[in-house]
Amino acid sequence: MTAAMSTVPVHRFDPTACGFPRPRVPVLPTMRGACLNWTANDLRREVRHFARGRYALLAAYRLAGVGPTGALLAPAYHCRTMFDPALRLGADVGFYPLTAALAPDLERLRQVLLSSREPVKAMLLTHFFGFAQDTAAVGQLCAEHGVTLIEDCSHALAPIDAAPGNTARGIGTTGRYAVASPYKFFPCPDGGLLWRNDPAAPLPAQPGSPGAKAELRALLQVFRQWRTAPGALYGHAVVAELQAAAASASHPGRQWTDAQAGPSA
Repeated sequence: MTAAMSTVPVHRFDPTACGFPRPRVPVLPTMRGACLNWTANDLRREVRHFARGRYALLAAYRLAGVGPTGALLAPAYHCRTMFDPALRLGADVGFYPLTAALAPDLERLRQVLLSSREPVKAMLLTHFFGFAQDTAAVGQLCAEHGVTLIEDCSHALAPIDAAPGNTARGIGTTGRYAVASPYKFFPCPDGGLLWRNDPAAPLPAQPGSPGAKAELRALLQVFRQWRTAPGALYGHAVVAELQAAAASASHPGRQWTDAQAGPSA
């Protein structure tokens, strides 16, 4: 557990000196008509839209009671985005152990819940790299301890319901709240989603739209990328470039650690 984490050690890496080749493909996928059909799940669930998934997490943590008197449990393997919103709310943050498969270690998780200095109000369950976690077992444990389960679906195209005939729950369909980052899968520069699976769970008001001008600018960016999408990539050319980069003298990247107070910028 942290004491509201007054300072956070941050490990940094600057690869500039390594001389890596420049990207040869677009950072975002090319827009296709099928991308516009993903609204069915939005229509079945009440969804709140944010600029980033981290802001959706902030709203979910706040709704769950995370703050000075309510702690958050996050996975021990994490990025700062997962617990930064809890720091913003002035909360204690605890990290629960994972197995080699990046799944919660349920017995040790139970111990962390029992030993927490502040009452645990929310637990973040992350579906790492899009692989579904056992939400039923974790959900039952959270229910026993009165903890709000929040599913982190930023690595998955969620919500994903289970296949017909499958008794398992799908990704993003068990937690009281769930969040996702659609900009990681669709040709858009930003985007975060928050939805609830419990009809009785409160939701924040829908954040205001950035306005028609900003939306038209974003649409223009997508159109420009579609017009300038690269042609075929030839494997032998890429391999030759990588071999040349590996053979050339290269300097190691710069690594350092600093301490930051409170949430990141």
